Amino acid sequence: MPTAPLLTNGVQPKARILVIDNREQVRRDVKRGLESRGYQVIVVEGEGERLHKNAMDLACEFRPHVAIVDLRLEDDGDTSDTSGLILLGKLRKKSQGLGMIAYSAYLTPTVDRKIAELAAEWVEKSDEPRVLKEMVDKLAAQSCASNRPFTVTWPKEWEKADAVLKVFDEELPSSLLDDVIAQLFEHGKRVWIHEIEEIAQSSSPPVSRGRSLVIKVQQQGSVTKKIVKISTPKRVRDEAKHYQRFIHERLPGQFYTRLEASRTFWDVGASVYTLLGDDEITSLRTLRNFYAAEHDVQRLLAPIRFWQKIWMRAHAVKRHRKSLSLAEQYEELLNLQNNLQRIRKAPRPAVLAAFALLDPLLWWEERGSAYATRPGVRQVIHGDFHADNLFTDGERAWLVDFERTGYGPIYADFCELEIDVLTRLLPASVPIEEFVRLATALADVSANTTPAGLSDEARKAMAFVRGLRALAFASTHPVQAVAYQWGLLCDALFVMGMRPSLHNVKEQSAQQARAWLYASILCPCIEATQKLEAVRL
Repeated sequence: MPTAPLLTNGVQPKARILVIDNREQVRRDVKRGLESRGYQVIVVEGEGERLHKNAMDLACEFRPHVAIVDLRLEDDGDTSDTSGLILLGKLRKKSQGLGMIAYSAYLTPTVDRKIAELAAEWVEKSDEPRVLKEMVDKLAAQSCASNRPFTVTWPKEWEKADAVLKVFDEELPSSLLDDVIAQLFEHGKRVWIHEIEEIAQSSSPPVSRGRSLVIKVQQQGSVTKKIVKISTPKRVRDEAKHYQRFIHERLPGQFYTRLEASRTFWDVGASVYTLLGDDEITSLRTLRNFYAAEHDVQRLLAPIRFWQKIWMRAHAVKRHRKSLSLAEQYEELLNLQNNLQRIRKAPRPAVLAAFALLDPLLWWEERGSAYATRPGVRQVIHGDFHADNLFTDGERAWLVDFERTGYGPIYADFCELEIDVLTRLLPASVPIEEFVRLATALADVSANTTPAGLSDEARKAMAFVRGLRALAFASTHPVQAVAYQWGLLCDALFVMGMRPSLHNVKEQSAQQARAWLYASILCPCIEATQKLEAVRL
C-alpha cells in the first residue's frame, strides 16, 4: 500500500483525492487525469477484504477531501455486488465533510436512493472524463479551503500547529482547521478569526479546560460574529445529539445559545453557535476572565443567576429518578475510572504529608462507597459547567459545549464550577497554607464562618462559592448536603486525574495539587455530614 503524502504546513496544493476501484486500469486513468489538474491523488490497491481494509487504513492516514469509490469492488460480473456502498457508509461515519462519488456503470433506483442517503454523488463510468473531473472540482471546493476562493485569516500571533497540539495532543495537519471552517461557512469567501475576548491578543490560541479551541469568526460582509468550537469528532457528534434532545427550542426568553451547525472532518470536529439576544459580542468575556477582573461578588454571581433562571424554567420540573447511587451517577457523567487509574499511577503530592492529610484515593476505595450508595435525584444538567464554557456581558450568560448535557446529579454543575474556581481561578499568588484554611472552611457546606487573615482573593472565592451554593440549594428541598459534598469530591478526583497537558504543565500541576488538598479535606467532612444526617432522621 503506498504511503500517503500529506503536507502539514506551508503552501497547500489542491485537494486530496482517494481512488478506490478493483480495476488497475481505471485507477491509473483516474489518477492521471486528476493529477493533471493539480490534485494529490492516492489509489488503493488490493482485492476483496484486503482492498476494503487498505481503503479505510489509507483514508484515515491520507485524510482525503474527495473519495471516488467503485460500486462493485469484489466482482464486476455480480449484479448483487454493492460492496462499494458499504465502504461509502464506513467513510461517511469517519468524516461528514468528505466529498464522495460512487463511480460505476450500474445505477438502479435502489442504489440511487442509498447513495443519496449517504450524501454522495454518482458518476457513470461511461461518461466523458470531464464529467468526473467536474464533479471532483465541485466536491473539492466544498470540503477543501484551498480549493475555492476562501481565505481564513488567523491572528498573526497564533500558530495553528500549536492549537492542534493543545486540542488533540498529537501532530495533525493544521490545514484541517481551515478545511472544517470552510465546510461550516460553505457560502463564504473570507473569514477572520478573533479571540473571544479582544482585550489583549495572546501569543497562542486559547484552548479551554475541556481541550477545545473556542473562537469568534466573522464572515466578509457580515457585522455579526459567530462562536466556533473546534474539538474532537466524537465530542462534536455527542454535542449535536444532546443539543437536539435537551436544548433545541426548550430554553425560554431571547438570550441563549443556538447551535447552528456542526461538522466532522477526519480527526477534527467543529460547531458554530449564535448567541441569541446579543447583536454584537465584542464585549463578551469568559467567566474565567470576568472572575479575574471583577471583585464585586454579587456582580460575579449575576450571570449564574441569569443562567439558573433560564435553565430551571426549562428543566426544573423534569427531574428523573433512577436507581443509581451517587457514585454511579458521577461515574456515568465523568467516566471517573479512567481518571482513577491515572491517579493510582501518580506519586502523591508532598503537600498531603506536609499538612498531615489523608490520601483521598485510599479513602475513596476503602470507605467512600459506604457514603454514596443511596440513589440521588437527577435532572437535566449542562454537564461541563466550567468557567471557559460560560460567556457573559456582565449580566447575562451564554453557554457552549453541550457534549455532556443530559440527566445527571442535581448539583453537578454547581460542584464543577466551585472546583474550577478554587483550583484554577483562584490566583496562584494565594499560598498553599491559606488555601488549606479556605478549603477547610468550605468543606463543611453548612458552616458560614470565615477564617481570620484571608487575603482579598481568598475572601472573594469564599463569598462566590457560598453564593453559588445558595443558588444550588434554592432549587432543592430539603438541602442534600452529602450529595453536594460528594459532587465536589468526584469533580476534585476528575481534576486530579486529568490527562497531562503538553503546554500548560505548571498551571495544571498547581490546579491538581489544590484538587488533592480539597479532596483530602472533603473526605472526613462527608463522613461527619452523613452521621449528622443519620442522627436527624
